[in-house]
Amino acid sequence: MKKIFFALAATALVAVSCNKDGGDDNKVKPLEATLELTTSVAELPYGEPAEILGTVTTTATLDSFTLTAVQKVGEEYSAVGEAQVFAAEGNDMKVEYFADSKDMTDLEVVLKAGAQEAKFYFPATAVGELKGTFWMNDAVMMAATPKVGTYENDPETYPVEGTGAGSDIPSFFSMRGAEVNGEVKHILSLNDAREVGGVDVSMSWVNVLMNTKNNAFIGGQRGLAFVRCNSLTAGTVGRQCDVYEVDGKKIDTEKTDNAFGISAIRGSWAGDRYNEEEYKFVDKLFLDVNKAETKLEKMKAFWAFNQIQAVLDNATLGVEENPTNLSNKNMYRRYVEAGQTSAKEAITEEFRAGDYFIIRTNAGTADAPQYIYGIIQVLQLPDDAYTFTLESEKVPGKMCMDIEKTAELYEKPAYFSIKTQCVR
Repeated sequence: MKKIFFALAATALVAVSCNKDGGDDNKVKPLEATLELTTSVAELPYGEPAEILGTVTTTATLDSFTLTAVQKVGEEYSAVGEAQVFAAEGNDMKVEYFADSKDMTDLEVVLKAGAQEAKFYFPATAVGELKGTFWMNDAVMMAATPKVGTYENDPETYPVEGTGAGSDIPSFFSMRGAEVNGEVKHILSLNDAREVGGVDVSMSWVNVLMNTKNNAFIGGQRGLAFVRCNSLTAGTVGRQCDVYEVDGKKIDTEKTDNAFGISAIRGSWAGDRYNEEEYKFVDKLFLDVNKAETKLEKMKAFWAFNQIQAVLDNATLGVEENPTNLSNKNMYRRYVEAGQTSAKEAITEEFRAGDYFIIRTNAGTADAPQYIYGIIQVLQLPDDAYTFTLESEKVPGKMCMDIEKTAELYEKPAYFSIKTQCVR
């Protein structure tokens, strides 16, 4: 929750004005003003918003307040955080400031009124630790990997135990961030996922077609899907080839991000499965958080995405009256019941371009969970409409996906925009 610190009125220890070189028109002139804080800034929560209140006495009309974490050495102050600018409305200062540096010794407050300004300094420190950081990429490409041959499923090609092929196709996702050879990665290949032993790898983008252990075609399900890593070897997924050991490295499904879950937020096309209020909330939050490059931007983005838990998943916060819960499933298929042999129900489309997914995992422990959240927006999917045929073996006239045409979906790019809280 937002932390507000109330204290007795405090006045700035130092008040100075600043002059810049150049002509008179460009010169910053001294502003006659006093600033009295009515909240304590002695200890500010690191990486979280703190409401800071103050009152300015001046005859000038204020334009803005600029707050910056600074470090004092001798009599000199140097910035150690980013300048945070707030529009002034009258002479009362009411801002939500993020302490973004553990090196700060003071908080600098700059009052501006036209070409005039005054600076004030207050002793301040940032306390506590970050609960996480933030990662986003507006143009993520992922593609489903074809069957990967190894000694286990293709001994003719790889007759030596523990040998086999790899893949550099970006088909895996790590929500927390997986450290691969010193680099934190969120989009990984099979080779990357093997390199880290599956640790912190959350899910894979797959094309369900056959059991990659015995090459038998899967009867009831077919087509593209998001699948949590510990479900890759499920009978209706069939990605055994991804977990076989090669050259001493493998995806250990016991060590993958098995707290990870995914929840669909469908658009209006979905009929009675469309929740307008929920969709608009996710859409607005996703669009509002549009930058996460600097430390401060990541702090603000992380904090903003806490709204997901508060609004859509507040049962995890202990809310008992009218609790909200995310479905947090282990997989989502593009289509359900699209198989050719044993599927009996009509095909159901589960998601399409324009839809969102909420993702969640536990960055804490089972006893002390710390849930983190993210959003995936589906931008573009491979054209799979042409794969449908009317050759169901169980239900005459039932639509299903053709085997050969479904196989053509391997390696075809899908595009997503992903924004997520993370721990690295």
